[in-house]
Amino acid sequence: MLMLMEVWPSSSTPFVAASMQQKKPFHCKSITSSLKVSCFSLAALCLVSYWNSLSCGLVHDDIFSIVENGDVRPGDTPLSNLLRNDFWGKPMSDPTSHKSYRPLTTLSFRLNYWLHELDPVGYHAVNMLLHYLCTVLFYWLARSVVLSNTINKESYSFMMSALFAVHPIHTEAVTGVVGRADVLSCLFFLLSFLCYYYSIHEKSSKLMFFIKLICCLIFGCCSMFSKEHGITVFGICILYELYSLLQSRTRFGSSLTISHSAIIRTLVLTIGTVLLIAFRLSMLSGMLPQFSSYDNPASFSDSLLTKLLTYSYLCYFNAQLLVYPSILSYDWQMGSIPLVESLGDIRNISTCVFILYLTGLASLPLRKFAKDSDVIFLGLILMVVPFVPASNLFIRVGFVVAERILYIPSLGYCVLVVHGLKILGNTISLRYHIKSIDKILFLVIIITYILRTVDRNPVWKTRESLFRSGVETLPHNSKAHYNYANYLKDTGQTDSAVHHYREAIKLTEDHSSAHNNMATLLNGPEALYHLNEAIRHNRRHFKAFFNLANEMWNLGNKEKAEELYKESIKINPNYTDALIKLSSLLVSLGRNDEAILFVSQSVKLKDNEPDVLHNSAAVLMMAGNVSWSISLWRKVLSLNPTHSEAMAGLARALRSLGENNEAEELFKRSLLIAPKASVYQSLAGLYYNTGRWRESHSLFKKALDMEPDNTDILCSYAQVSNSLEEKEVLERLILVHPDSFCLYINIAGIFVKQKLELHQALTYSLKATQIAATDKERYDAYNLHGTILKDTQNLSDSAKNFEKAAAIFPDAVGTWINLGAIMHLLGDYRKAEVFYRKAQSLDPQNTIVLGNLKKLQSLQAKKH
Repeated sequence: MLMLMEVWPSSSTPFVAASMQQKKPFHCKSITSSLKVSCFSLAALCLVSYWNSLSCGLVHDDIFSIVENGDVRPGDTPLSNLLRNDFWGKPMSDPTSHKSYRPLTTLSFRLNYWLHELDPVGYHAVNMLLHYLCTVLFYWLARSVVLSNTINKESYSFMMSALFAVHPIHTEAVTGVVGRADVLSCLFFLLSFLCYYYSIHEKSSKLMFFIKLICCLIFGCCSMFSKEHGITVFGICILYELYSLLQSRTRFGSSLTISHSAIIRTLVLTIGTVLLIAFRLSMLSGMLPQFSSYDNPASFSDSLLTKLLTYSYLCYFNAQLLVYPSILSYDWQMGSIPLVESLGDIRNISTCVFILYLTGLASLPLRKFAKDSDVIFLGLILMVVPFVPASNLFIRVGFVVAERILYIPSLGYCVLVVHGLKILGNTISLRYHIKSIDKILFLVIIITYILRTVDRNPVWKTRESLFRSGVETLPHNSKAHYNYANYLKDTGQTDSAVHHYREAIKLTEDHSSAHNNMATLLNGPEALYHLNEAIRHNRRHFKAFFNLANEMWNLGNKEKAEELYKESIKINPNYTDALIKLSSLLVSLGRNDEAILFVSQSVKLKDNEPDVLHNSAAVLMMAGNVSWSISLWRKVLSLNPTHSEAMAGLARALRSLGENNEAEELFKRSLLIAPKASVYQSLAGLYYNTGRWRESHSLFKKALDMEPDNTDILCSYAQVSNSLEEKEVLERLILVHPDSFCLYINIAGIFVKQKLELHQALTYSLKATQIAATDKERYDAYNLHGTILKDTQNLSDSAKNFEKAAAIFPDAVGTWINLGAIMHLLGDYRKAEVFYRKAQSLDPQNTIVLGNLKKLQSLQAKKH
């Protein structure tokens, strides 16, 4: 019979459950010395387990959620953005958003950044502190709720929380900074449940009852806004309420009595949960997060049997990680756990055993007079309910297994393990009179877990150590090879990167990103093959289209490159790299107006992104829009005053306008921040053009020391050496660069100016004619060689060289003048006049031509 009673928690409240009778209120005075000892001991365990995490850096997802997330930097974005953007800093309304909404976690990162910017130590220290607070709250939960009527509850509650403190499964959540979402969510989760518990059992007025209930809602909301599965705390509260009522009826055989306070609690939590879920769904803006088959293969399977068997096995696999955390990995995707596709798969045995065990365990609290049913029930719901959102039962998730997801479920695991140790210890003590076996086994587990945790922490030290660990732990995981290859590529280890990209493709043939990234390290047909493979496997891989466009441009096929850039932009209109590259291509085709339209689009998309603005300014400079490029570069420096490339770009633009003083200062500032050969080269050029040849010479030498194979710098250095007549410098350089045209042409020029050792000058100029590779080089070489031959009175050979030069550039006035002069000296006045007249036709006002013609006509008159 169902009875309804108006009952509020008070000293006269009837039993809710035999083991859940009225509890003493929690006051500061109730904190005993044993509690203090426990808290200090737990702090020591947390410190011992995670002290070496303080030396770890910001790696993997930390880069996207902290380093590159504008919402973390107080000076970049308003605080209100945290309420509109996802965990990675993208607007929740953006179709490409991950849809993870965790504003409180992002706020905690923002506070970290405000205190010490990107120093990793502070982030790891906060994670350690939060983990300790969770451990202490769990200790209090175990002491006050789980083991409230258990003998030696202080001892067993300490064992539960100690196990939680050192469990290796927590390294991803605690040592990986982005795992703070799980730790912070757990903190509020525990606070919410404790508030709910005290609203049931603590003697208080109606006002205090509602305050506790409201606190439960607030903390539960905070848990969800730290990480989504925190909302499951309300499910645990409601299950706890229902269990209490059922246990009361079962144990006393009475009719089911439901108090008004129980109804209010249940209704408030139910309504609160529905409202929070509705709010969370509204934040999706009508779009679910987009995952691929790589992220969660089972959820994309067409077979219902495969889905059922794989999801069931994954539940067992997660439980196995809790029980035996030997093999841990930062990533479990792409081949790490093959799909269970048939009933004959041997892994189904493990799944069946696990389900049977879990079913048997779950049935215990439902049995009449079941011993310790409360402990088992609480352990089960704490382990199972928070895991449900990650189980794929209701929604598709973007992972196969994620260790940090087990942070909250491990609470229940720790309850069940210690309870099992207690039963084992009691049994062995009664049968074999061996005492404290449970404590001995617990100590072995704790030591083992500490050693495993301390050993696991350094994996998160650097990007290299993390990605290498993935390959070593799961060599059949193609994503692990792909991530490690990306690291190797970024650090210039090309051969090793290509090897691991090939391994990733071998394991997952249609891994389009591996094809794309490897192609950027290859050349020629092989690069084209892998880019086309990337596009074949994924027609929306905009980066593959972009990289294929780059290859087409390099091969001289600008028309095809333009088509591919536009296809990349069509797939992703916000891809500024393609917009800027396309605009650069259009400038090279002389279509400046079109180019500026695409530059405008990129600037509009990311008007506060320094690198985008810098690249846009560079294209505008190429297009001749100097004023706009200067404006953009100044904005870049207002956003990032240490952007050395923007300083150099602005300096070059100002130099083109004759603003040499400001340009010089900007070049110098850029070099102080990041010494680069190209900037030394630009500043050296400024000095050379303003007559400061000695300073120019010094800077070109620095640039050449940094990039000894840079032909442009080498030739500029040679030119300045020529101006300064630094013959010895060029002679030394020729020993290092024996086939450098500009060295020979310039050293020969020095000999000509000095009128010394012309035979040596002839050797150098002849060598220049032999190694000249372009028409311009050949023209210069023949001209100089002809001039030196003239100076050595070898007029006939001189004329031949000038004729070769004229054949290359027939519109060059100087060559015809030289030819006329040689014929003039040889006494062939007719030919001399022909050459002079040719020069005059090209430049009628040339005073040298006119003067030489006048002299020639005078000689011809005397002759006749």
